[in-house]
Amino acid sequence: MNRITVRHALDGRVRLRVPAARDARTALRIGQRLKAVEGVRWVRCNTRCAGVVVRYDRAVLSADDIVALMAGLAGGGAA
Repeated sequence: MNRITVRHALDGRVRLRVPAARDARTALRIGQRLKAVEGVRWVRCNTRCAGVVVRYDRAVLSADDIVALMAGLAGGGAA
């Protein structure tokens, strides 16, 4: 199953489990595309645990927005 799940969220920061991010090329693509989104401050992808951490500007984006973006980038459904 390739579902994106929120592992932890704070205002301005969200940690996601993104099974597609286990692949190094996919993780790189996800990171590059997210960094280009207005309001995203930084992105860290971990291929070992299929994790993606995103720090974002709360005035521009929400955690739900990040999850929706990830679903489009990773090709998986959001939980």
